[in-house]
Amino acid sequence: MRITGGQARGRRLIGPKGRCLRPTSDLVREALFQILHARLEFPWESCNVLDLFAGTGALGIEALSRAVSEVVFVDHHKSSLDLIRRNLSLCGFSKRAKVVRADIRTSPKSLDRVLKYRPFNLIFADPPYSRGLGKKAMEWVAETDVLVSGGWMVIEEFKGEGLPYTVISGSESSLQFVDSRRYGQTELWFYRSI
Repeated sequence: MRITGGQARGRRLIGPKGRCLRPTSDLVREALFQILHARLEFPWESCNVLDLFAGTGALGIEALSRAVSEVVFVDHHKSSLDLIRRNLSLCGFSKRAKVVRADIRTSPKSLDRVLKYRPFNLIFADPPYSRGLGKKAMEWVAETDVLVSGGWMVIEEFKGEGLPYTVISGSESSLQFVDSRRYGQTELWFYRSI
């Protein structure tokens, strides 16, 4: 697993032991960031990013390498949080990152500690496949207004996993489906906050 672009390009990240994590492949990460570079309407340097289900931290670290201002990494496994901190240190990005332990599956309220870092311009969600967690993350994002108007949310899921085309909260903010792309068994879903 390597960083594919920016300041830390080519740097190897420490990967997970065993099969408990499924990091986003280098190929998918490179494609994702090419799409985002073409679609984002604000400069990378001003982006505040949230990386949900962060795992190894590869998506958020890739964003830091490409000059975003700050990334908040969220996961609930202690081993993942330790791995994220090690990878941040390895790449020299620890000062531009926050690492938060929270679990949307069993305790959505635990994500309230993320709210102090909002608003975010870009949110990544790479949950365990086929458990409904991508949809749950979308609902949390819409309900809490953590994403700026015009901001993007990208969800990585197993190909063919049905995600909604629109999520509307009671506060009138919504996430609107824009595009999806398949890479082998992986599908990226792109949403925009309106």
